[in-house]
Amino acid sequence: MFKKTPLLIVTILITALLTACLPQAPIETVDCSTLGENWIKYEDDNVPFSFCYDQEWEAKYETRQSPSIGTQSYVKFQGYDWGHGQYEPVVVISSKDFSIVGDTDGVGGSFCWNEDETELLPRACELEEEELEIGGKAMLRSHTHGIDVLSHEKYESISYEFELNDMDVRLSIHGRPTLEEKNATNLSAIAESLSFD
Repeated sequence: MFKKTPLLIVTILITALLTACLPQAPIETVDCSTLGENWIKYEDDNVPFSFCYDQEWEAKYETRQSPSIGTQSYVKFQGYDWGHGQYEPVVVISSKDFSIVGDTDGVGGSFCWNEDETELLPRACELEEEELEIGGKAMLRSHTHGIDVLSHEKYESISYEFELNDMDVRLSIHGRPTLEEKNATNLSAIAESLSFD
């Protein structure tokens, strides 16, 4: 009994070592060219992940300049006509402690009318949420219909949210009064191509 124990321990150690050394199945990454003729990979030292986009959209990295606590940066796509009442997708990367100081240029969030449409309440008119995994990263997809608190216009938005390296990341797009299908499809393509290598 005692003579077999060292052999058993050695066998376990060798098995563990071999398992650790075996190549792990890589997380599949998207070949950007399969999404369209002009689709390329966005990579930037300031952004801790990559994704695919149409180069005609002119992706641009910016940092928030207005007074704030913490940090916030963006990747915007300003070189494409998304359509009347449509707003280009944006990737927002915020530190956990981020907050705006002073004038916020309006009130954010989702709002909807009360039953007699005399007051806007801080809630979405419609909200669908789905937990999913992309590139090995857990995230939340939200599809929202709401009312802009300043203009009282209806809007529709889709967003993907996740955490990465103590940062909050949100990829979103919205349109008024509704989001055009092609723009929603483009946002999904960007999100599903996210890579965290």
